[in-house]
Amino acid sequence: MRLAYRQFHEQSAVATATLVTLAEFGLLAFDPEKRGQELVIHGLIQQGLYRGDRGDCLRGAWLHMARLGLAVSARQDTARALAIRDRLRMFEAQAEYHLVRDLGVEASPRLNLREDLADGARLMLIQAQIWNARLAVHPVLLRTDEGRLFMMNPFSGRDDEVTQQHISMHIASPVQAGPQQFAGGMYLDTGLALRVTPGDAALRMQC
Repeated sequence: MRLAYRQFHEQSAVATATLVTLAEFGLLAFDPEKRGQELVIHGLIQQGLYRGDRGDCLRGAWLHMARLGLAVSARQDTARALAIRDRLRMFEAQAEYHLVRDLGVEASPRLNLREDLADGARLMLIQAQIWNARLAVHPVLLRTDEGRLFMMNPFSGRDDEVTQQHISMHIASPVQAGPQQFAGGMYLDTGLALRVTPGDAALRMQC
């Protein structure tokens, strides 16, 4: 089952991707025509002041999905994370890139699209909207359906068929080149992804 939903608020993209993921795994139901249903999840996963450049909301989403019985693991590209930090420092000498450290996934392996999409997995590819030394996290949801690949962007609510080549080219695009046209917007791939699969009912967190 594949669903799509459009975020209601500029800060609720992670919650929207989480909502759709949970629904596709049959853990909740929602009406795609009714706006704002992700805000309940946003209230659960976002603690304190929202910071678009930090991993707090992603960490909350990870914990929430795990508590509901899904297995969540991270994929990350260390070299790309360092390149993003260096790009931010071109505009602000003391700028830091926090996502990988906020999630505690420094030792996680790199994404392998073919392997990581197997077994009905959902992949949250973590993108960034970036302005000089400022960065805001934005996830897109990638999954297969009958051998075809689809990507849902919470910003537009669109669920479009894509090719693995298209995804691979985007995630390999040089950080120095800045944001690229992707999923209907201009995004810089962070090299970070959350892989979500059916898991035990108990809390499972695998870094």
